[in-house]
Amino acid sequence: MAGCEVRAFLFCDRASRSSDGKASLHGIFDVIVVSPPRRPLVSYLGAREPTDFFVFYKAVVDQPCTLSLRVFDPNGGEIAGERSDPIEQPGLVQSVWVMATAFFLQSGKYKFELWHNSLGRLVTAYLDVVYAAP
Repeated sequence: MAGCEVRAFLFCDRASRSSDGKASLHGIFDVIVVSPPRRPLVSYLGAREPTDFFVFYKAVVDQPCTLSLRVFDPNGGEIAGERSDPIEQPGLVQSVWVMATAFFLQSGKYKFELWHNSLGRLVTAYLDVVYAAP
């Protein structure tokens, strides 16, 4: 699509970024098994819950824009939550959004869409969510 070319759109267990901007992705997947918690989780020093995962994108844009993520449940209902990145400079951009499995209330195929504010939907990816027996 003219104006924005998506180079990667992935789900992963962990993501980090070095001081020079290099992204490191760990545990890339397209199916997630959600297990009921065994005990209450206590946040320690701002650590993320172990049920979080990340959505990573890498794209080339030719002008300032906003890239955003829309997520839909298996019935087509949009999962609320503002996930957007204002892009100020043209060029190669990459980012991650954290997702909590608490948003995924049922088993099934969830649709993730990366959107450009003026060009529309850029790419669609699907994540299969399976609930494990307690």
